[in-house]
Amino acid sequence: MEEKIKIYIPDFIHAILLNDMEKFLFFKKNGELNKNAFINTLIVNYIERYQDENNRYDEYIKRNIYETFKTASAVQAEELSNKILSYIQLSSYHLLNSKNDVALSLKPTKETAGTIQFIQDYNLHGQSVSNYFRNMFASYAYLSQDKRERIIFKERFDRIEQAIQAKRKIYFTTPNNNRHIASPYCISGSHEELFNYLLCVANGKIYSFRINRIDHVMILKDSLVIQESQAKLFEKMVQYGPQFAIRSDQEICVHLTENGIKQFHSLYIHRPVAINIAKDETGANYYFDCSPEQVYQYFSRFGQDAFIVYPADLRDRMIQQIAKAYRMVHRLNQELEVEKENKSEKISEIMT
Repeated sequence: MEEKIKIYIPDFIHAILLNDMEKFLFFKKNGELNKNAFINTLIVNYIERYQDENNRYDEYIKRNIYETFKTASAVQAEELSNKILSYIQLSSYHLLNSKNDVALSLKPTKETAGTIQFIQDYNLHGQSVSNYFRNMFASYAYLSQDKRERIIFKERFDRIEQAIQAKRKIYFTTPNNNRHIASPYCISGSHEELFNYLLCVANGKIYSFRINRIDHVMILKDSLVIQESQAKLFEKMVQYGPQFAIRSDQEICVHLTENGIKQFHSLYIHRPVAINIAKDETGANYYFDCSPEQVYQYFSRFGQDAFIVYPADLRDRMIQQIAKAYRMVHRLNQELEVEKENKSEKISEIMT
């Protein structure tokens, strides 16, 4: 199958697909998005699940048709089921009144040619190839991003989960061809439903790797090694945020002003979970047992409204960051003042 297939989809679905291509790092060597590679990957990894869902709907609809219309033939039931299923899809994915303004060109690869030929031969049920893939992409687009990531990197997920079940170590690479041998604990999605993370032990230390940034996963014959204390820390990571590695049981205390407390309640992305709160006359002390990195990244936006009481190394790091930001702002202000003075001098010269 050499010819390209034109697929017409609504703009809002196209935007989600483009966003996923970028977030999941589907780029050509020249930096452009590799649309064809992404679409082929989506189709071959999602077809089985998408087909199973449609088959379940189809069986349910036909069963009700036979119960309601006792004399309905198999052909009549099939035709009516296809029409009902088509309407359900169009309605569920808000496609009834949507314009298919964007055209995608799909060029089948060696890996997907057989799957696409199967779809054309057996799965269309009277609809066009373009409409079939439009509905498939709409079904995909309505999943949360972390679930879409599981589809695009299905082989990677399956291999890691197979290693976890077999209690074996894995080999994988990360950007710049960095090589790792690790004991996988689990794959966990972020609370924001954005990305999935491999939680593992490598060289005795706890790590968190974003799934779309690892590659060449291989299962090794060596048994995985995870200490009970490390397993407890992994459970904390799953609870608080898997993207932030926790390597020790360490309490963190952050003092928030009244304004800081308001910010804490309004800024929920990556917000750490407080295990205790002690109010005082100037605000409150918030206590955490999560990753220091999570606390640092979250509260670095608060400026003078958040002060890390302890541990000292984290407090010093935050102070250095605030001082660096202050110096940068001060330098920019000085440059603006110089620019204003130069403009004033030029205006004075023109006037005289």
